[in-house]
Amino acid sequence: MSLVPSWFKDETIRQKIAALDADDFAAMGYPRTGREEVLNLSRLIAWYFPWDDAIDDAAMLQQPADVMQYRDETIQLVKESLMSDRQEPSKPSSNPAIQSFWDIGTSIRSQGSSDSNKRFAEQQCLFIASSAQSQIDRKSDTPVTVEQYLRRREDNGQFESLVPLLMYHQKLKPQEAVDRGTAMIQESYERFYQEEQKLYKDIEPEYLDQVKECVQVFKDLIMCNLHWR
Repeated sequence: MSLVPSWFKDETIRQKIAALDADDFAAMGYPRTGREEVLNLSRLIAWYFPWDDAIDDAAMLQQPADVMQYRDETIQLVKESLMSDRQEPSKPSSNPAIQSFWDIGTSIRSQGSSDSNKRFAEQQCLFIASSAQSQIDRKSDTPVTVEQYLRRREDNGQFESLVPLLMYHQKLKPQEAVDRGTAMIQESYERFYQEEQKLYKDIEPEYLDQVKECVQVFKDLIMCNLHWR
């Protein structure tokens, strides 16, 4: 991950990147992945935090138009780095939180196919758009519903605000909201394994091992999120 700190001159950001230990996260989350791919994943994980912090830490100061511009500039660079043949971006960004994705995207592009790069770009843009919208919503005087929150967080993987939303919408005490959130996680866990078994029954035998390997990737990543500090 030595490349990552060079993207940022701000020592505070550099220290944050070092402290999050993205190498460990990538190794735990993708234990069946090759070395070069794990290095790319480590850089990607390290990029997420300063990119998100740029709008997260200043969310109450920025206007929605600022967040949308940040979102749009990032999406343009992500798509170009992954889905074009360019060696340099057509519009380099002066913001290191945006520009730094170029190194990651072009490295991933060189190792992937046009189809895999396109799928990856689409997922990254979905995450970027969802994260930006979450910050815009913080300007609203009305909290989002639990259902809206869960749908959006499925796109960006952050569920840290579920408990206060349950308290607000369902009039629960803090411990009641924690218990309800825990029950929701347990229900999700049980549904996952039920659907997994249904899936295996519907797969043709010659593809079963590949599908099981794909499902295991999701399990590895879930366990990584549970154990990573």
